[in-house]
Amino acid sequence: MGNRSASSRQKTRNNNYKYQNNYYNNGVTSKGADGYNNQRTYSSPVNGYSQQNNQLFSNNYGQQNGAYLMSNTQTQYTMPSTQHYNNNNNTNPKSNSNKLMYVANYDFNGTSTSGELSFVKGDRLEILDKYTYNDWWQAKNLRTKRVGYVPANYISAINDLTAYEWYFAETNRRDAERFLEQPHNGKGTFLIRPSDTNQGQESLSVLDLNKDKHFHVKHYRIRRTNQGMYYISSKATFQTLKELVDYYRTNADGLCCILTRPCRKIEPTVPADRHGLLELDRSQLSRIELIGKGNYGEVYRGKYGQRDVAIKCMKTDTRNRICNVDAFLDEAKKMKDLIHKNIVCLYGVCTQEEPIYIVTEFLINGCLLNYLRDGQGRNIKFKTIL
Repeated sequence: MGNRSASSRQKTRNNNYKYQNNYYNNGVTSKGADGYNNQRTYSSPVNGYSQQNNQLFSNNYGQQNGAYLMSNTQTQYTMPSTQHYNNNNNTNPKSNSNKLMYVANYDFNGTSTSGELSFVKGDRLEILDKYTYNDWWQAKNLRTKRVGYVPANYISAINDLTAYEWYFAETNRRDAERFLEQPHNGKGTFLIRPSDTNQGQESLSVLDLNKDKHFHVKHYRIRRTNQGMYYISSKATFQTLKELVDYYRTNADGLCCILTRPCRKIEPTVPADRHGLLELDRSQLSRIELIGKGNYGEVYRGKYGQRDVAIKCMKTDTRNRICNVDAFLDEAKKMKDLIHKNIVCLYGVCTQEEPIYIVTEFLINGCLLNYLRDGQGRNIKFKTIL
């Protein structure tokens, strides 16, 4: 079923965003221990299939070269203040003369047949309706002039700090260290996050090399003057966090090094409709290569439309078929109810003809066990694995 009726589209959507499961019997796919999956797929709004992207701290601060160092070791939008914009605006946009303007934080390839609106990172979106569905908002892409549904967790209000690629809103000190210490990051990679110890303030976390040429993360408190100016060292104050970042991208001025590039954000799981198991349009599926076998069938890397997916195909053995089908789909039902960012999520099923399919997120790192034993995961630090 590729299209859904207008009445079914009006059903209230499930608030749960992420769908998880330790899916394959032989573990053919998984996210790495660090939770990264750089080729995420996305989950759909109206049609419902899902798609695919901390607290160790110290109160002690030491002054180093004019900057405050916590112990232990590009964007184009102007922010008038540090107050965080509340995305859950209770004003109905239909009765508000002021347009709700948002910006895309990630790329999203929507499916037009399900009413989704495609956009690229940085696109500006006018929100037309954020109440019909909890997790999907109707929006107009000001670049393409098209209208459709967008995943609410992929966009931010233009004057929201999360519109900046270097601002990590729900990240504490421990998570910042985990993100920055990933192998693809280099010296000077940074992020700004809420302070663990000072509510309403921010901290700057920077990846640096120590004397032994080993990477470690340094944390700096971002302070405020009585006039609301930002500073790390009192020698340099700034009206906005963007001005602070721009300054330290060209001047170390007491920091361990200049800021080079923002830490890469993990794309959130796109919310999906979860009214039972979603029946997908079989004609949109294509199998590319066999990647594993399980008790009930084979698993393929494939495509659903333009999205990378994993397709589990049930064996067509007619013996005990009814029992096998029930057991096979029971796995999908369990996946539907599990929610965790580090476990593969379910997109839907194809049950109208043989063979029966279970379609899930495709994870490029393969089996988690093999990844930790033989792949790049061998270099992941123990605290990250935990």
